[in-house]
Amino acid sequence: SYVQSMPTCAEKTILNLQIKIAESYNIDRATLDMKVYLEDVQTFEDQVIEESLGSIRLSLSCKKLKELLNKSQRQIRCDIVKETFNSVSSLLPEVRSIDSNLLYHLLKETLKASNKLIGTHVILIL
Repeated sequence: SYVQSMPTCAEKTILNLQIKIAESYNIDRATLDMKVYLEDVQTFEDQVIEESLGSIRLSLSCKKLKELLNKSQRQIRCDIVKETFNSVSSLLPEVRSIDSNLLYHLLKETLKASNKLIGTHVILIL
């Protein structure tokens, strides 16, 4: 998948965490081990520092996320899992300098359009 092809970075870690939480909707929540999610958040925080992306707002968001994950461990309910997913999603704009998914989509569309121009004469007017 696209996420797996990304280099190791804060954005990839948070996207993987988002995927894991989304997948947790479909499994028995009693078997969830929130320690794995908490480790991912810690890895994300370390990467944010390493990549010089740190901010007070990002630190507060990570703290809130950890609280939600700890809360989810004690009382595993759908609404808490959903709130956790939303909290993870809110971190993406903080670490994403450009929307790589949109960029990838636009590049694919450009390549499709350029294939239609093969063999035609194009005049470029500046």
